[in-house]
Amino acid sequence: MAMAVVGGLVLAASVALVVALHAASQHVWATVLLVAIAVAVVIYRVPRLYAWRYVLPGALAVVVFVVVPIVYSFGISFTNYGSTHLLSFERATAVLLARSNASDLGLDVELRAAGDRTRFAFTNDDGARFVSDPVQLGPPLRVSLRAADPAAEQPGEPLTLKQLVA
Repeated sequence: MAMAVVGGLVLAASVALVVALHAASQHVWATVLLVAIAVAVVIYRVPRLYAWRYVLPGALAVVVFVVVPIVYSFGISFTNYGSTHLLSFERATAVLLARSNASDLGLDVELRAAGDRTRFAFTNDDGARFVSDPVQLGPPLRVSLRAADPAAEQPGEPLTLKQLVA
């Protein structure tokens, strides 16, 4: 008798949910839920369908956790879910260029040995050179640069990649 009461309460709650979905103009979901309730009632009321009481939960799990995500992924593969369509090309270009500190000048970078420390040396496209004081490589650090004479010889030997990695 207790199972009949629980079943009746579940049925009443389900029908109330169908009414709430219709009131929220979610007619498709309300119809799907109503069909699911009807199938469940038929399976649990007809003795000939007794085996389906054990098959149906597994089949529903496969549908919910396998079929629905596949169908959803297939559906969104034909939509434009990216954010590139939110701004015009000109506006997006302006926003991205405003974020960067870009110039047409490049810098050549060298790391030079200074005893057991390392010195940074930069040369821009115009030939101007900038060097740092010797620093110990390791954690991130802020290095101040000073202008160097382009004609002067750089102190220390340039480090190879093998020396930097080791």
